[in-house]
Amino acid sequence: MSRGLLAVIDLGAFLLIGVGLSFVVLWGIDRSRLHTLCFAGTIAFCFAANVALVFGLLLMFTTTRLLARARHRLTDRIAVAATLVLSGALLLNVVLALFSRLPHEITSDAAIDVFAGSLAVVGITVASALVLPAAMVGLLAASAADLVADLRFERDRDELTGLLNRPGFTEGAGLTLRNASSCALILADLDFFKTVNDALGHAGGDEALKAFVAVLRTAPEV
Repeated sequence: MSRGLLAVIDLGAFLLIGVGLSFVVLWGIDRSRLHTLCFAGTIAFCFAANVALVFGLLLMFTTTRLLARARHRLTDRIAVAATLVLSGALLLNVVLALFSRLPHEITSDAAIDVFAGSLAVVGITVASALVLPAAMVGLLAASAADLVADLRFERDRDELTGLLNRPGFTEGAGLTLRNASSCALILADLDFFKTVNDALGHAGGDEALKAFVAVLRTAPEV
């Protein structure tokens, strides 16, 4: 999953959180003013339900993209869990809306009581105040951890082969020497690499290096 897509999702979810929290705050104002607020109407709520449906489906799609990497990194597993919780909460609100007793218009305190006691409003309140912020914190933490890990990988690894470069090897060797009682260093070279590179060009040389790295990766640790 690209960082750009994740950033768009994060921004959209934060906007949704802001709308939800604003809804909770405005719900606490004087009841007499609620009659003039358009957000308390059925049309506005249906719009919010549609937004929740779109974001829920988008986050479910994001989850499928994250699953490919979730087996390798704890932070990705956290991101998958947070995304599932967030999308589930959004989709649950859409389901609750189907079973809610929503008035066609807000004209009396009785209508306000019916609207406030509906399952949809309870779902929006809980999701906005608890589930959405917690899920977004998990997503942001996982995104930040992944970004740091990717930057460290690019800093310490060769772009073509993925093997440690000089700074990465120096750091890894120092860590091994500090923690291991003994270690061994194997120096390996490719015979006739210049001949292959001259005959097949840089593309052929790159393929030879990749094949050599594939052999090295059969060792217990590279």
